[in-house]
Amino acid sequence: MLLNAALQRNRASAAMRRILVLSVISFCPTAHAAQQPAAKRSASQQSTKVLPPLLAEAEALYSQGRVDDAKSKIQEELQQNPANAEAYDLLGAISVSEKNYDGARDAFQRALKLGPNSARARNNLGNVYVAQGKFDLAEQEFRSVRKQGQRAASFHAGRLAGCRKTISRRAA
Repeated sequence: MLLNAALQRNRASAAMRRILVLSVISFCPTAHAAQQPAAKRSASQQSTKVLPPLLAEAEALYSQGRVDDAKSKIQEELQQNPANAEAYDLLGAISVSEKNYDGARDAFQRALKLGPNSARARNNLGNVYVAQGKFDLAEQEFRSVRKQGQRAASFHAGRLAGCRKTISRRAA
């Protein structure tokens, strides 16, 4: 509550919020891996699930830095299969890389409507909320994933709590 009031009154600087985002995302390799498309994850981090050809192509294009082409392939996949949660998850990850947090939030929320038990999409949504300074919403997402037994979310929730205390002390 105190943190939200401090943020709303602009006591916490934009630089402090960026530090918070970086500390939550950068210091947790599982969080970083969760936001990466499968093409950028190591073989041990990838699931055994085979992607539809258009999504596989979109991931390859994205890893080559051809973001607009990757988005086009994702849109093509969604036209053919509008219930593809993985497509929305990939679209969200690309939006995060572009710092389009509203677009990322919308994509991850759509992915969760289609696959409500997706720990990756829920963790990614939590990270978007952190980037937007919506710490209460981020904490809800991380706690939800933790209830599913995912360790990365426990780490995020604990780190988020620690960052909140630091910001509260500095804002006071």
